[in-house]
Amino acid sequence: MDIFALGPFTVLNNGENAVPKAAKPRTLLALLGSSNGNVVSSSVIISELWDDRPPRTASTTVHTYVMQLRRLIGAATSATGERVDPKDVLRRDGGGYLLDAGPGRFDVAEYDRLAAEGHKAAQANDCLAAHARITAALNMWRGPAFADVQTGPRLSAEVTRLEESRKMLLERRIEIDLRLGWHHQVLGELAGLTTEHPSHEGLQALYIIALYRCGQRTRALAQCDQLRARMADEFGLDPLPAMAALRQAILVNDPALEDDTVWPLFVRRGRELQAKHVGVLP
Repeated sequence: MDIFALGPFTVLNNGENAVPKAAKPRTLLALLGSSNGNVVSSSVIISELWDDRPPRTASTTVHTYVMQLRRLIGAATSATGERVDPKDVLRRDGGGYLLDAGPGRFDVAEYDRLAAEGHKAAQANDCLAAHARITAALNMWRGPAFADVQTGPRLSAEVTRLEESRKMLLERRIEIDLRLGWHHQVLGELAGLTTEHPSHEGLQALYIIALYRCGQRTRALAQCDQLRARMADEFGLDPLPAMAALRQAILVNDPALEDDTVWPLFVRRGRELQAKHVGVLP
């Protein structure tokens, strides 16, 4: 069984679709499918389906949804001629249910593995390997996580984790591209990303660095000033101290701007500036 959650939720049993059209059975399948073969308790299932307002017949209704899912699994299995008892795939275990997907794919697990490998390669300064792993992880996304699933508390938390991971991984990949000297290649992508996320300081910083390295010093300084004004107007805040260190470096054409780990370097400088300001060591 193959389970795909990085986009519209899809479950393929021997290539046959096994996702119900009805909202709550779909949510139940998504909850069980994302649990890596672990038992999901009935209380968690009921909370996921009805939050804190379950009907009196909740347990019976869950059992009805389970039977519907088993029928779908059975139909997908029989279409291939394989003889598998759906009760062995989606089974009752103690006080809950588990989905035994067998040796198939689960795109979230693959994504997490590739992301971890990418981070590890980046820490080892193996930028080409890091770029390859992280790019492969990002390419697995087909849209918002669990895009067509009505999520409750457990799945909503997982959606948040995945979306935050995706943003951080994208930022990491662009940082690695800059380490590799690919500032011209990422300039257009960064222009789009900073328009989409105008207050994301990490992406803004990488765009500013790319602009500077592409010989667009004036635009880089203007981008710094626009970010400062936006942060003040929208949030009443100053940008990170690292942004002040970055702007100062651009003003004096600091050679550190060509360093292959330029953004982490300015994060460190920003911490030092902040520590001096408050009188505390970084």
